[in-house]
Amino acid sequence: MITIRQLNDPTLYKKSKSFNPDSVFDLVKIKEQISLLKQTTSQYPTSAGMAAVQCAEISEPYRVFILGNNHISNEYKQQLAARGIVMPREKIIINPEIAMRYGEPRSVDQQCFSVCGPLRGQLPFYKFIGVKYLTLDDNDNVVEVEEDLTNEIEGRIFQHEYLHVEGMTYLNLIINQLTFAQLETIIAIIKGIKGNPIDKPEPVNNLMTIFQWDANGIGFEALALEKALRHTQADSLNGFSQLVESALVAKQEKYNHNLFCLNPIGLKQASEWDAVVTVTSKDEFAGPGFGA
Repeated sequence: MITIRQLNDPTLYKKSKSFNPDSVFDLVKIKEQISLLKQTTSQYPTSAGMAAVQCAEISEPYRVFILGNNHISNEYKQQLAARGIVMPREKIIINPEIAMRYGEPRSVDQQCFSVCGPLRGQLPFYKFIGVKYLTLDDNDNVVEVEEDLTNEIEGRIFQHEYLHVEGMTYLNLIINQLTFAQLETIIAIIKGIKGNPIDKPEPVNNLMTIFQWDANGIGFEALALEKALRHTQADSLNGFSQLVESALVAKQEKYNHNLFCLNPIGLKQASEWDAVVTVTSKDEFAGPGFGA
């Protein structure tokens, strides 16, 4: 069984290597990675796509992913059909680019095989996008493709997998939009879970959306998040915790930078900084809402 990288794996957060179509070495290597990707989608028949960077067996992933899945079961097809979804046939996407975005972004639920737990979240994705990429034909010739993805499901998958080749997951984008208070709440929840483990946690609805997005930002219910995190595997939980802590540090640094810019005369003493932090709302420095 091919192993999927989880949130605690630093390789997930590195931009994947561009494929050089004029390199014989690159062609050999990318064919190997595509073969592994096809094996992966067959072993994970509920996946809607998979990027090379997610496969632990690939040490130096190229910017390549599979969009769609040819191996889903009839039962899963019926489940998707009940939601009005048809799984696209597999496409090999190499060196992807998003050239155009049409209309306004819409809130779309996200989940991922690199997030082993019920941490569904919403991000604003575009319904239709114009894309450019390379692919291989039946004779392994490199072909340039430029098309509009007017199938909304294909567009969603493309945008999700594009995050992976850029060295991100959907949780990176969600976490980076949270406020100081929200991040501190999550850290407190994780500490509580690790300090008080439960052998059989309360059941959770795997289809429940934990992080909900609207025009005002991203929100979550603390109790629902705690339940979801108690059902999250250790590797993903630790990786999620690291993402939250890193985002909190980044916001603190940005906050301190803003305070320094407001004080052109010179640095304050440590006690004076503490006083300013105490009386100033940190959330105002949380940053703008996400835009694709």
